[in-house]
Amino acid sequence: MVYVRNFLAGHGIVYYPGGERVEGFTSPLWFLLLTLSGWVGAPLPSAANTLSLICGTLSVFSAFFIYQKLFCKNTSIWNSAWALVAGVALASDASFAAWSSSGLESSLFALIILWLFWFYESKQPAWSVFLLLLLASLARPEGVLLAAPLCVGFFLRGKLKQAAIWGGLAWLAPLVLLLFVRYSYFGDWLPNTFYAKHDFGGPELLRRGFYYLYTFLVPRPLLWLALLWLFFSKQERKTALLWFAWIGVYVTGVVVEGGDHFALHRFFVPILPLWTMASVRVLQIGYQKILPLFNHNKQRRLAVTSALLAGLSLYAYSWQLFHYDNRDAYRFSTGARRYLSEVEWTKNWLEIGLWLKQRYPENTMIAVSTAGAMPFASELPSIDLFGLNTREIARTPIQQRDRLYAGHEKSNPEFVLGQRPAYIQLFPLLFFSSREYPFPGAYHSEDARREWLESMLIFHAQFDLWSHPAFTQQYEFKTLETDKGFISIFERKDFYD
Repeated sequence: MVYVRNFLAGHGIVYYPGGERVEGFTSPLWFLLLTLSGWVGAPLPSAANTLSLICGTLSVFSAFFIYQKLFCKNTSIWNSAWALVAGVALASDASFAAWSSSGLESSLFALIILWLFWFYESKQPAWSVFLLLLLASLARPEGVLLAAPLCVGFFLRGKLKQAAIWGGLAWLAPLVLLLFVRYSYFGDWLPNTFYAKHDFGGPELLRRGFYYLYTFLVPRPLLWLALLWLFFSKQERKTALLWFAWIGVYVTGVVVEGGDHFALHRFFVPILPLWTMASVRVLQIGYQKILPLFNHNKQRRLAVTSALLAGLSLYAYSWQLFHYDNRDAYRFSTGARRYLSEVEWTKNWLEIGLWLKQRYPENTMIAVSTAGAMPFASELPSIDLFGLNTREIARTPIQQRDRLYAGHEKSNPEFVLGQRPAYIQLFPLLFFSSREYPFPGAYHSEDARREWLESMLIFHAQFDLWSHPAFTQQYEFKTLETDKGFISIFERKDFYD
């Protein structure tokens, strides 16, 4: 939203007016849609939320439609009910529901993947398939990975030449053109977010990626059933292999990049529709072909299948909504409770951004760890402490290799302090409080005070700043009373001189 606002105001695609050209967002397609929304006068937060909700809703209906077309050719009401089960199972997943109303591009990407799969499966013209692949690649970088199973599928159909022609014209050529446009404008071949999040971290990054997948699957036993498709139906084994190729390629890409720091497994949301539909297909085959081998009573088969689905759903929903494992070093096992907390934190950061806009003159530089909400509300030039929106920090090699926080591992205190920001947001969970923080009265020594402050630090960028001698010399900790409550900040000592 920050980039869209600056672009519409004529400042270019920049993090703040007058700043360097940097691509601090990952989805060019989402940027374009928000730009169009802002251009017609829609408020950006409402537009983003509405667009993601529309895409999520369309994904649910699309899952119902595609499942019915593929697996419910018998038009009986009960047979068609399995398509309804597929749609409801998708809509009821806490991750899909949450990220479909988040204002991010996850549900758009999911919708494009669904229709890309359907266009291929229903043997639509190759040019239309590759145009959808282009949209998927512009929605998220992981969309590029889906070219591999597509090409294999066209090869098995004996249409590799046709796929190569249209793949080159409708997909590869526009992507290559985008690369050159990106390089000519930003000076980089890839988005700045790539350089901020990745430095090919080796085993530790893979370990985090596999754990991300593990914590995604633990509360979703329904998805485990998908593997049985290969054994339950010999007639559909070819379809199942293609389906698993799509899921497998996408999941491998997410694992290799090490997952994501947000709650409720945002990176797996786009593949959830296909995965859920595959799992429901196993239930349908089990009901129609496996259970009759043990019991010919239709009512009992229906009761067993319904009980299994209800049990799996109850387990999944209760885990996703209420489970919270604070021993998880990566914070992947935190579920909906943390997601709702993140929503509330963002509201607080917006309020703080508005307060900063009142406190500091226009064009005052600040440094933030919550690099979306606070710059958007404050409209102040900002340094992103984690580097997603700041080129210098994004190009800094990662020093610590514990890989605890995806996308929050870069640090460059010398650069940050060299820019002399008036305010540094050292604590990510900053908020207004109804009473003064337990300082200074609760602590009787400087060491105790510093120990208390240090206990609230989380990320490497914060620790590196905190331990830098120049930070202590140049910045002071203040607790201020405002019309919204008390707030504690680090402010440059000589700012008002």
